[in-house]
Amino acid sequence: MLMPSADTEQQRIGALAVLAGHFDRSLSAAIDGDDWREHPAFNEYIAMALPAAGFIPAHIKNRLVAEFGEFPGFFNDSYWKPRREKMARSAPPKDRSSTRERLFAALTL
Repeated sequence: MLMPSADTEQQRIGALAVLAGHFDRSLSAAIDGDDWREHPAFNEYIAMALPAAGFIPAHIKNRLVAEFGEFPGFFNDSYWKPRREKMARSAPPKDRSSTRERLFAALTL
């Protein structure tokens, strides 16, 4: 079982930690491909990754969708690829500038 904790906040942090690793790998590939200027910010990437994140339990995914929104159909794997057309977002963006920083602070506890 990927997330054995019964604590939903720990499950949320664990899911975000996995997605942060996917984000870093995706950004690294975008840098290698000289597409880094267009790569989504962390919070946008999370919204793009959630629809395909089958490893996240449904109740945690629903919580993350409520928090980040989602861009359905953006990609099937964890690598972002440049697209030219605009995507509709399921929820308006919120100010989440410190989400990644709070995640890593929680992971170091």
